Amino acid sequence: LAGLPKSLIARSKQILDTLEEDSTSRRGVVLDLFNFEAFDSQPQVLEETKAEKVKARLDEADVNKMTPLEALNLIYELKELA
Repeated sequence: LAGLPKSLIARSKQILDTLEEDSTSRRGVVLDLFNFEAFDSQPQVLEETKAEKVKARLDEADVNKMTPLEALNLIYELKELA
């Protein structure tokens, strides 16, 4: 699902789980289908965003050409991102 916000995907999964659970009970399910913005502030989505930033910074770094001091600075920078 390239290009879709992770919050939208997480909300969609939650809605699907709710619908699957309630499909056997035959009672009505009321869902706020367009409230996926609330998921942006949830810790799991924020952690994924932090992890993506750390990964992007690691991808940029050329660890084979770093001095020990540069490596320590990179570790400090990654710690600040996370």
